[in-house]
Amino acid sequence: MSEKIVESSHAQTANQVKNLSVLLSIGDTTFLDYKKIKIKREEYGPIGNGENGLILHSSLAVDPNSGQPLGLLWSKLWKREHKVTTKKKEKRAKNLKKKNLING
Repeated sequence: MSEKIVESSHAQTANQVKNLSVLLSIGDTTFLDYKKIKIKREEYGPIGNGENGLILHSSLAVDPNSGQPLGLLWSKLWKREHKVTTKKKEKRAKNLKKKNLING
């Protein structure tokens, strides 16, 4: 449902700007942090600093003469995959932890 709304917005913006000779396209990346919503943590991916959430990339169309925003040209909502730890990495981490405890 929400994809249809976004696609409709993109199409409407594209139609609105098709006759402009110059167009500013301003890109943005937004990190949607869901760390406080415990129930959704497993459904989202890492976004940095150990937090979980989604990443939104978007591009806003702006008229360069007036500075007026014209609409959303493009957007992509995605999640990073959690890294799978291999046995070798786990063993290395365990040995490093032991070493740190000994050297302390």
